[in-house]
Amino acid sequence: MWLRTSCELEFHAPVATPFLLMLRPRSGRQQWVAREQYNLSPSVPAVEFTDPFGNLCQRLVAPAGRFSVRTTADIEAADAADVAPGAPFVEVQDLPDDTLPFLLPSRFCESDRFGAMASSLVSGRTAGYDQVASIVAYIRSTLAYRPGSGREIICAIEVNQRSTAVCRDMAHLGIALCRALSIPARLVVGYHELVQPVDLHAWFEAYVGNRWYTFDPTQPDLNGGRVAIAYGRDAADVAIYTQFGDPVELVEMAVRVERIGAPLRSGAGASRSGRIVRSHRALSKVLVGQGLLARACARSFRLSSRGAGHAPPGAPTASVGSRWTIQVGFGFAIGSHASRASRRSAPAVDRSGCSRTVRGHARTIPRRGWPRRRR
Repeated sequence: MWLRTSCELEFHAPVATPFLLMLRPRSGRQQWVAREQYNLSPSVPAVEFTDPFGNLCQRLVAPAGRFSVRTTADIEAADAADVAPGAPFVEVQDLPDDTLPFLLPSRFCESDRFGAMASSLVSGRTAGYDQVASIVAYIRSTLAYRPGSGREIICAIEVNQRSTAVCRDMAHLGIALCRALSIPARLVVGYHELVQPVDLHAWFEAYVGNRWYTFDPTQPDLNGGRVAIAYGRDAADVAIYTQFGDPVELVEMAVRVERIGAPLRSGAGASRSGRIVRSHRALSKVLVGQGLLARACARSFRLSSRGAGHAPPGAPTASVGSRWTIQVGFGFAIGSHASRASRRSAPAVDRSGCSRTVRGHARTIPRRGWPRRRR
């Protein structure tokens, strides 16, 4: 299915304020980003880097006064999440290196405190996917999903003592129980077509059967329509914005997810673009397992900007204009301007899991040059 996602943040800062943003989804096994637009108003210099978990992050300093960020993207998402009952447990010595951080206790997922409980919950179940399914069933039977009820981020131990929870809390408990069984588990934040009221959503993934599988305790079925924005050990790693210094007022936050038709292709140029997109998708299946997809995509972006600066998002420095559009291909992409959509307000819902968290160190994508347009 094709989804159009958007997120708009509007702030009022008393003084110039440093920000880290995490608002750009990346292409992978379950989604393909076909078009992307990122607006900053007023225009400010911005730098993009990739954090240790492969998330695309943007650094900038917001000026004093009003400052807004608006992102939109057209994304091909999976119609349904993959399921694999019976998928085997992967022995720790056989796990890929990049899954090992997701075995350890973290700030909000104290897996070292859940060993006995996790063992009793999965007694008699086949090690691997079936154990995780039992954990999800336990969470659904003991916690009622109440969107907007979590005003502050709490740890998995506190979640286990309550009767209601938000999506983030339920995911934290599932992650802690999985890690207690030596099953790597990570938090995912993104968009979900079926979430009401419309807001950002959290679920978790577990590594069994030599790959990551989606689990969502808030939903009775593992439906599709999901767009992942960020991955991390817990909520401390996946804040969509982080501000430093004096408190900044979040004036408005609006999230929208809608289903759209597949992009129309006509003419020789569209056919050529379609072939390249398909080849890029095939290549991404190879690169995503090697942690190279973000760099490959960064080399294939072109920007078209109104305002100062025309630098690629992966460059060490980039002065980004007030409007720029990214359209993804592999070695062939066309930037285009898009008019700013009228602002729509969203119902007041809980935003506590989306901000005010300082993440750790990050790795910058080195500049590799900028491909010229192919003729």
